[in-house]
Amino acid sequence: MAATALGAFQAQAADRIYVSTRNGADVLGCGAIAAPCRSFQFAHDQIAAGGQVQVLDPGDYGPVNINKAISIVNDGVGAAGVLSMKPNQTAIYVGAGASDVVTLRGLTIVGAGTGQGGGNGVALISGRLVHMANLRVRKLLFGIVADAVDFSLVDSTVTDTDSAIVVDPTTGGVNGVIERVTASHNMSWGLQVDANVAKGPVKVEASDSVFTGNCNGVLVSASARQLADVTLREIVSSGNAACSSGAGIAAVGARALVRLAHSVAADNAVGVMIGAGPAVVESYRDNDLRGNGVPVAGGALTIVPNL
Repeated sequence: MAATALGAFQAQAADRIYVSTRNGADVLGCGAIAAPCRSFQFAHDQIAAGGQVQVLDPGDYGPVNINKAISIVNDGVGAAGVLSMKPNQTAIYVGAGASDVVTLRGLTIVGAGTGQGGGNGVALISGRLVHMANLRVRKLLFGIVADAVDFSLVDSTVTDTDSAIVVDPTTGGVNGVIERVTASHNMSWGLQVDANVAKGPVKVEASDSVFTGNCNGVLVSASARQLADVTLREIVSSGNAACSSGAGIAAVGARALVRLAHSVAADNAVGVMIGAGPAVVESYRDNDLRGNGVPVAGGALTIVPNL
């Protein structure tokens, strides 16, 4: 009876592993709240598929390569995640199975420096779905990169990168949801959705989000077989003039479609840029394009009824 109870306890413990920078140690058998592991990678390698890695203390837990369904969660202990990266490193690499769901919550990622050499924050390479919430990402080449993995990103900030959020599938398509996200002071793009080499449909819905102080706010491009379908609802793209182009919202290519609703593009070099293709930017007549150097360039908005 005692052996049976002990076995059941160990199986249950394997579903949740605690990590700590204060008293954690990466040794076999670590993971209980009284004897936590030290790093994300060691905890990941010990935990059962579908389990949860729970952060106990603030601090740097090192980069992690995720190859299974897992949750890595910080529920408010302070700045915890990957706080010190080597040049060109990826903090969190998701290369999970086709049916795996991954959750990342409450994590801070600090790269090796803005732009080239800074590395990547979260790289979504394979898996079924990745939920990201309450992330703080900065000082990188790319903040969040999605390649053929559906994702949600909510209540997060991405700053001081080259491009903050990049959706650029090469082996399939992507469905993405972005909600209550701020992408600010990035050298190139706050949000870049590129379907030029995608092997499947690319659809992103961004709402209640802010893209400000970047070189450019939002870019949607698609000139090949796949449609890039992006809905921007109740977003603000402002002050994007850190480079000569400085577009609040840009769409380029014959299969680039932007649906713009109840949103603001203000104080940019160009409010809305409609590039070659021609691309299509639909407006529901409830948007505010004021204070830009040029309100709309390259073409005309496609006015659609707001039923």
